[in-house]
Amino acid sequence: MPGTVSPTSARRFASRARSRRLLSLRPLLALVATAVLVGAAVWALFFSDLLAVRHVAVSGTSRVSVAQVRARVAVAAGTPLAIVDTGAAAARVGRLAPVASVDVSRHWPHTLRVAVRERKPAVAVASGSGYALVDRAGVAFDDVAHVPSGLPVLRTDAVSRARHATLRAAVRVVGGLPQDLRTKVRQVSVQTTDDVRLRLARGAEVVWGDAGHGAAKARVLRALLHHAPHASQYDVSAPEAPAVRR
Repeated sequence: MPGTVSPTSARRFASRARSRRLLSLRPLLALVATAVLVGAAVWALFFSDLLAVRHVAVSGTSRVSVAQVRARVAVAAGTPLAIVDTGAAAARVGRLAPVASVDVSRHWPHTLRVAVRERKPAVAVASGSGYALVDRAGVAFDDVAHVPSGLPVLRTDAVSRARHATLRAAVRVVGGLPQDLRTKVRQVSVQTTDDVRLRLARGAEVVWGDAGHGAAKARVLRALLHHAPHASQYDVSAPEAPAVRR
């Protein structure tokens, strides 16, 4: 009959309608799926223990202990790794006197790594019944009963207000020496920042002067030691006009 729709045509029409509805819903379904995935990721990162701190790995320590570093990191086990403030943790560890620098980083899924670089002593300064170890920056960072082998001892009669300036001059001179010369130095004497003197292992004195022109003075001193190995004094305070006292 005219106007009558066959069952087959009706099924085709209904199928096409369902397909159109599904196509129209596809962006919404994709959005919902994305939201679910993002939500799951946020939950896993920030609220669950799936990616939480289980281990604090510490490297580079000798003067400070691993336990001291972990105590300063102060991140509890089970804290989501993503929310750890690595900068704040590094700052806390950096307040330990022997620590020169520190890097705190996340290593997924469960480790917080703390890489410590400790200060290296340039001179030892008499302090009470022992010695304070001082690095090239002039920072006293440790106290010891005996001077470590090969480390020069600083002697100064400077009054307290000038002591820091003379200390900086001494560590600048010693810290700037090439390794082959540094190992020969046993004592550093400083009266003023312009009068730094070194005492070598065999007893000879080096008049260094101020802390400037270190590279030139080191070159001249090395040459003088080679050509006059038994001299009692080497004056390199003016490297362009050195002097040797037999």
